[in-house]
Amino acid sequence: MAHCPDGHPDDTPLRYTEPNEFGVDGLRPALTLTRRAAEHEVAFGVALCRRLPQVAAFLRRGLIDVRKANVLIDGVLGLPEDQARGLVAAVIDDALDLATGELRARLRRECLIADPEVEKRRYEEGLEGRRVVTQPESDGTASIHGIQLPPHAITAIRKRIEQLARSLRRGGDTERI
Repeated sequence: MAHCPDGHPDDTPLRYTEPNEFGVDGLRPALTLTRRAAEHEVAFGVALCRRLPQVAAFLRRGLIDVRKANVLIDGVLGLPEDQARGLVAAVIDDALDLATGELRARLRRECLIADPEVEKRRYEEGLEGRRVVTQPESDGTASIHGIQLPPHAITAIRKRIEQLARSLRRGGDTERI
C-alpha cells in the first residue's frame, strides 16, 4: 500500500519507487487505526522490507516478535543503511535471548561505538516531534502526555502540572488555570 497510488479496478497497476505519503489513507479505515498508528505501521513495513530485511527474515521465521523487531528498527535510526544492517547483523542472534530493554541497551552501545554523533542527531531530530497530547480516559477523566520534550524541561513541566492538579483537588478555580 505504501508504494501504490489510489486507483480503480480497471486502471493499469502502478507502483511508486518511494513510499507514497498518502499510502496510510487506505490502511487507516481497513484496520481502524489513527493516522499516527497507520503511519507507524507503514514505516515499520517499509523498514522491514527495504532497510532491514534480516529483521524481516527473523520475524517471518518466528525467531523474534514484533516488539523486538521494533527495537531493532528504532535502535539504528539515524544511521546509514549499510551501517544499520551491519549493527543489526552483529546483535540479531543475541536478540533471541535478550529482553527488549536489554536489546535496546545493547544496540545503543553498539551505535555509540559505531557513530558517536548518532545520539546527538537523534536527540535533535526527536525534538522536532515534540508535542503535548491529551487522551480521554474510560472513567470520564483525561490524561495529558508530553512527547519528545527535552529532559531538562520535564521536571519543571511536571511540577507545574502537579500544582495545577492539587489546586483542582482543593476545588480551585479552573478559570485561573
